[in-house]
Amino acid sequence: VGPFDIDRYIRDSILDIGVMNIDNSLLTVFRDKRQPRKPGAVRLLPANLLKRIPARLLIDTFKLNNGHVEYAELNEKTNKTGTITVARLNGLVTQMRNYDLTNTDSLHIRANGFIEDKILTKLNVKESYTDSLGGFLMTVQMGPADLTVLNPVLRPLASAELRSGRLDTLVMRVV
Repeated sequence: VGPFDIDRYIRDSILDIGVMNIDNSLLTVFRDKRQPRKPGAVRLLPANLLKRIPARLLIDTFKLNNGHVEYAELNEKTNKTGTITVARLNGLVTQMRNYDLTNTDSLHIRANGFIEDKILTKLNVKESYTDSLGGFLMTVQMGPADLTVLNPVLRPLASAELRSGRLDTLVMRVV
Protein backbone atom coordinates (compact mmCIF):
# COMPACT_ATOMS: atom_id res chain seq x y z
CA VAL A 1 0.00 0.00 0.00
CA GLY A 2 1.29 3.43 -0.76
CA PRO A 3 2.45 5.97 -0.91
CA PHE A 4 0.20 6.85 2.03
CA ASP A 5 -0.14 10.63 2.39
CA ILE A 6 -0.08 11.13 6.17
CA ASP A 7 0.13 14.93 5.81
CA ARG A 8 -3.12 15.02 3.86
CA TYR A 9 -4.83 12.93 6.53
CA ILE A 10 -3.64 15.28 9.28
CA ARG A 11 -4.56 18.37 7.23
CA ASP A 12 -8.06 17.41 5.99
CA SER A 13 -8.82 13.87 7.28
CA ILE A 14 -8.65 12.26 3.83
CA LEU A 15 -7.25 8.74 3.89
CA ASP A 16 -5.19 8.95 0.65
CA ILE A 17 -3.81 5.45 0.18
CA GLY A 18 -2.31 5.78 -3.32
CA VAL A 19 -1.95 2.32 -4.86
CA MET A 20 -3.07 -0.88 -3.14
CA ASN A 21 -1.73 -4.23 -4.41
CA ILE A 22 -3.02 -7.64 -3.43
CA ASP A 23 -1.00 -10.60 -4.72
CA ASN A 24 -1.86 -14.31 -4.75
CA SER A 25 -5.09 -13.96 -2.76
CA LEU A 26 -7.76 -16.58 -2.08
CA LEU A 27 -11.41 -15.64 -1.55
CA THR A 28 -13.89 -18.35 -0.58
CA VAL A 29 -17.62 -17.57 -0.50
CA PHE A 30 -20.41 -19.94 0.57
CA ARG A 31 -24.16 -19.41 0.19
CA ASP A 32 -26.77 -21.73 1.71
CA LYS A 33 -29.85 -21.23 -0.47
CA ARG A 34 -31.96 -23.11 2.12
CA GLN A 35 -31.68 -19.97 4.27
CA PRO A 36 -33.90 -17.34 2.61
CA ARG A 37 -32.62 -13.79 2.34
CA LYS A 38 -34.43 -11.10 4.26
CA PRO A 39 -37.33 -9.80 2.16
CA GLY A 40 -36.62 -6.37 0.72
CA ALA A 41 -32.93 -6.49 1.65
CA VAL A 42 -30.92 -4.42 -0.82
CA ARG A 43 -27.43 -5.59 -1.71
CA LEU A 44 -25.41 -2.57 -2.73
CA LEU A 45 -23.11 -2.35 -5.73
CA PRO A 46 -19.45 -1.35 -5.13
CA ALA A 47 -19.82 2.44 -5.54
CA ASN A 48 -22.58 2.61 -2.93
CA LEU A 49 -20.63 0.29 -0.61
CA LEU A 50 -17.68 2.69 -0.79
CA LYS A 51 -19.94 5.63 0.07
CA ARG A 52 -20.95 3.83 3.29
CA ILE A 53 -17.38 3.86 4.65
CA PRO A 54 -17.36 6.62 7.29
CA ALA A 55 -13.76 7.77 6.69
CA ARG A 56 -13.05 9.98 3.67
CA LEU A 57 -11.23 7.52 1.44
CA LEU A 58 -9.17 7.95 -1.73
CA ILE A 59 -7.49 5.00 -3.46
CA ASP A 60 -6.02 5.90 -6.82
CA THR A 61 -5.61 2.31 -7.98
CA PHE A 62 -6.45 -1.08 -6.49
CA LYS A 63 -4.63 -3.98 -8.20
CA LEU A 64 -5.43 -7.65 -7.78
CA ASN A 65 -2.72 -9.95 -9.10
CA ASN A 66 -3.15 -13.71 -9.54
CA GLY A 67 -6.19 -14.07 -7.29
CA HIS A 68 -8.32 -17.17 -6.85
CA VAL A 69 -12.04 -17.12 -6.04
CA GLU A 70 -14.21 -20.08 -5.04
CA TYR A 71 -17.97 -19.64 -4.84
CA ALA A 72 -19.94 -22.55 -3.39
CA GLU A 73 -23.70 -22.72 -3.16
CA LEU A 74 -25.87 -25.27 -1.38
CA ASN A 75 -29.00 -25.73 -3.49
CA GLU A 76 -32.30 -25.71 -1.63
CA LYS A 77 -33.90 -28.28 -3.97
CA THR A 78 -31.08 -30.77 -4.55
CA ASN A 79 -29.40 -30.32 -1.15
CA LYS A 80 -26.11 -30.53 -3.03
CA THR A 81 -23.28 -28.04 -3.20
CA GLY A 82 -21.92 -26.71 -6.46
CA THR A 83 -18.65 -24.82 -6.58
CA ILE A 84 -17.38 -22.57 -9.33
CA THR A 85 -13.89 -21.14 -9.36
CA VAL A 86 -12.15 -18.22 -11.01
CA ALA A 87 -8.41 -18.75 -11.25
CA ARG A 88 -5.57 -16.48 -12.38
CA LEU A 89 -7.74 -13.47 -11.56
CA ASN A 90 -6.18 -10.08 -12.28
CA GLY A 91 -8.04 -6.85 -11.75
CA LEU A 92 -7.74 -3.11 -11.64
CA VAL A 93 -10.12 -0.78 -9.83
CA THR A 94 -9.61 2.95 -10.33
CA GLN A 95 -11.16 6.15 -9.04
CA MET A 96 -12.09 4.74 -5.62
CA ARG A 97 -13.32 7.52 -3.37
CA ASN A 98 -16.31 8.36 -1.24
CA TYR A 99 -16.32 12.15 -0.77
CA ASP A 100 -16.82 15.32 -2.88
CA LEU A 101 -18.40 13.27 -5.67
CA THR A 102 -19.66 14.94 -8.86
CA ASN A 103 -21.80 13.78 -11.77
CA THR A 104 -18.69 12.89 -13.77
CA ASP A 105 -17.20 10.58 -11.09
CA SER A 106 -17.43 6.84 -11.69
CA LEU A 107 -15.86 3.74 -10.22
CA HIS A 108 -14.08 1.72 -12.91
CA ILE A 109 -13.42 -2.03 -12.59
CA ARG A 110 -11.50 -4.11 -15.13
CA ALA A 111 -10.75 -7.77 -14.47
CA ASN A 112 -9.92 -10.98 -16.24
CA GLY A 113 -9.66 -14.56 -15.06
CA PHE A 114 -10.37 -18.15 -15.99
CA ILE A 115 -13.68 -19.74 -14.94
CA GLU A 116 -12.95 -23.30 -13.84
CA ASP A 117 -9.34 -22.46 -14.78
CA LYS A 118 -10.36 -22.90 -18.44
CA ILE A 119 -12.76 -20.21 -19.76
CA LEU A 120 -11.08 -16.84 -20.25
CA THR A 121 -13.48 -14.16 -19.00
CA LYS A 122 -13.00 -10.40 -19.16
CA LEU A 123 -15.09 -7.93 -17.17
CA ASN A 124 -15.33 -4.16 -17.53
CA VAL A 125 -17.67 -2.19 -15.23
CA LYS A 126 -18.16 1.55 -14.91
CA GLU A 127 -20.50 2.59 -12.08
CA SER A 128 -21.68 6.11 -11.36
CA TYR A 129 -21.20 7.37 -7.83
CA THR A 130 -24.04 9.90 -8.03
CA ASP A 131 -26.76 8.23 -10.14
CA SER A 132 -29.74 7.89 -7.79
CA LEU A 133 -30.82 4.76 -9.68
CA GLY A 134 -27.40 3.12 -9.24
CA GLY A 135 -26.63 3.13 -12.95
CA PHE A 136 -23.71 1.16 -14.35
CA LEU A 137 -22.31 -0.13 -17.63
CA MET A 138 -20.93 -3.66 -17.76
CA THR A 139 -19.29 -5.64 -20.54
CA VAL A 140 -18.36 -9.32 -20.21
CA GLN A 141 -16.44 -11.29 -22.82
CA MET A 142 -15.88 -15.06 -22.72
CA GLY A 143 -14.57 -17.82 -24.91
CA PRO A 144 -13.59 -19.97 -26.60
CA ALA A 145 -14.23 -22.98 -24.36
CA ASP A 146 -15.52 -26.51 -23.96
CA LEU A 147 -18.71 -25.97 -21.97
CA THR A 148 -18.64 -29.38 -20.31
CA VAL A 149 -16.18 -27.86 -17.81
CA LEU A 150 -19.30 -26.33 -16.20
CA ASN A 151 -20.78 -29.74 -15.29
CA PRO A 152 -19.38 -29.82 -11.73
CA VAL A 153 -21.52 -26.76 -10.95
CA LEU A 154 -24.51 -27.61 -13.18
CA ARG A 155 -25.10 -31.10 -11.72
CA PRO A 156 -25.68 -30.06 -8.09
CA LEU A 157 -27.28 -26.67 -8.74
CA ALA A 158 -29.45 -27.26 -11.80
CA SER A 159 -29.71 -31.07 -11.94
CA ALA A 160 -28.41 -30.77 -15.50
CA GLU A 161 -25.38 -31.96 -17.41
CA LEU A 162 -23.89 -30.93 -20.71
CA ARG A 163 -22.86 -33.89 -22.86
CA SER A 164 -21.10 -31.62 -25.30
CA GLY A 165 -20.90 -27.98 -26.18
CA ARG A 166 -18.42 -25.48 -27.44
CA LEU A 167 -18.45 -21.76 -26.79
CA ASP A 168 -16.95 -19.71 -29.58
CA THR A 169 -17.50 -16.24 -28.15
CA LEU A 170 -19.88 -14.64 -25.69
CA VAL A 171 -20.23 -10.89 -25.37
CA MET A 172 -22.70 -9.36 -22.94
CA ARG A 173 -23.35 -5.66 -22.43
CA VAL A 174 -25.53 -4.49 -19.57
CA VAL A 175 -26.80 -0.96 -18.91
